[in-house]
Amino acid sequence: DWGYEILVQDASGSRFLVYEQGAAAAELHIPFPGEYMVQNALGAIAVCRDIGLSYPQIEAGLAGFAGVDRRLQYWGKLAGADLYDDFAHHPTAIKATLKALQQKHPQRRLVAVFEPRTNTTVRNTFQTELAEALSLADLVILTPIYRSERLPEEQRLSLPQLKSDLTAAGTVLHLLDDYQDLENTLEGSISGNDVVVLLTHGNLGGVYSQLRKKIAGR
Repeated sequence: DWGYEILVQDASGSRFLVYEQGAAAAELHIPFPGEYMVQNALGAIAVCRDIGLSYPQIEAGLAGFAGVDRRLQYWGKLAGADLYDDFAHHPTAIKATLKALQQKHPQRRLVAVFEPRTNTTVRNTFQTELAEALSLADLVILTPIYRSERLPEEQRLSLPQLKSDLTAAGTVLHLLDDYQDLENTLEGSISGNDVVVLLTHGNLGGVYSQLRKKIAGR
């Protein structure tokens, strides 16, 4: 019943054609990059149409939508770089988020800070998929594996393998021994041409709030 065709994706967001009951119904724009955001918008559009809203009303709503916390949420500048926060914590979401930032900032270096924290990402369950997703970034800063001491070594995410796979893909990997090394490592590795994204559903060992306060000037 519903479909979409992406027309343009650039720094301003995504412009796409909506198909309703198989027919082209409206050309709309959302101020966010990434195909997954278009898919989210289409779901909302379908609901709006079901309750009787017109496409001009929907267009106005999309234009004024500011997004949600921890989904490509822009924080501000850090050491001259633009910093985003995203809840992505598994390979599929990481890949979608990094692709979206590539579309928004195609000429800039992409730096991903990832915290292996979930039950699957601290293990080697998605070893290959995680490397494929993170390889979209130019530089990856990996925090310590969350509660790694609780995992048998044979189940744990292999950092040597991850480093080997990312190096083969042309991505630089910095492995942190301590969460408190993150801020200095990050600031020492980035410049004004970089785009940085924090990929975690946790708090980066407390550094998350430190960075937020620093960018906010508090």
